[in-house]
Amino acid sequence: MATAIAVALLLSGCAPSATPTAHSADPSPTVSVPAFMASEQGDIDRLPDGVADGMRIDPRTTRYQGDWDGRQVFLGVKSAGSVCLVMTTANDPSKWTAACGDGNGVVTDELPNGTTAKYLPMATKAAPEGWTRLSDFVFVM
Repeated sequence: MATAIAVALLLSGCAPSATPTAHSADPSPTVSVPAFMASEQGDIDRLPDGVADGMRIDPRTTRYQGDWDGRQVFLGVKSAGSVCLVMTTANDPSKWTAACGDGNGVVTDELPNGTTAKYLPMATKAAPEGWTRLSDFVFVM
């Protein structure tokens, strides 16, 4: 009887088809590097001293994306691998905002005046309907 049950399980796909593979007891997570970091960081990409550290963003990861509606827009990565949209206004460069996502996913930052910026993790040439393309990765409205 036990043999008949084992055969039935095997034929129904309920039995393992191969020996399970042993995994490390302490796996290391895989973190993908955001595509916007493919370019070397230049002087224009760097935030003023202390700004990135104050936001817990790795200063080596910031990249300038452009100016829009009186704001400078940057991307950066927190130490945990989360991508952040970082913005300041041209008329008060002492005020910085950051909106961070979960890993390398879409990030949206809406400011009190209705200005909205969105980070898309894959380079996109065409702007979604109603949005303006600021860079390959950032769209604004």
